Amino acid sequence: MYGVLILSLVLARQKSTTLLSGVLFAILLCFKHIYLYLAPAYFVFLLRVYCLGPKSIFHIQFGNSIKLGLGIFGIFGVAFGPFAYWGQIPQLLSRLFPFSRGLCHAYWAPNIWAMYSFTDRILIFGMVVVPLLLLLADLA
Repeated sequence: MYGVLILSLVLARQKSTTLLSGVLFAILLCFKHIYLYLAPAYFVFLLRVYCLGPKSIFHIQFGNSIKLGLGIFGIFGVAFGPFAYWGQIPQLLSRLFPFSRGLCHAYWAPNIWAMYSFTDRILIFGMVVVPLLLLLADLA
């Protein structure tokens, strides 16, 4: 998936392949939703480079905007249309974004995320206690 992201970024460098870059990024989002955090930056980039005029942001290129919108909505329509047809969008969203159980499980499983969470807590504690101890040492 990382290769698809890199290909999308490479295609975004040239004016002639900017539309393909946006469509490829939409396909990437359908493959792996973890790249959703890049979507706002990609949206602003495509809006400025492809949909707005080169000299003024007040000059909207409606043809390019319609092509980009149809391409992106077409990709998401093909990917999520069957789920919408069968009324499964709420279940799809709950499985894609399982915030109800938290990002780390409540139990300590012997995996990377448990070690990451433990290290994170230790570092947070250290970031609070160590500066406080240094401050107290300077005052003494």
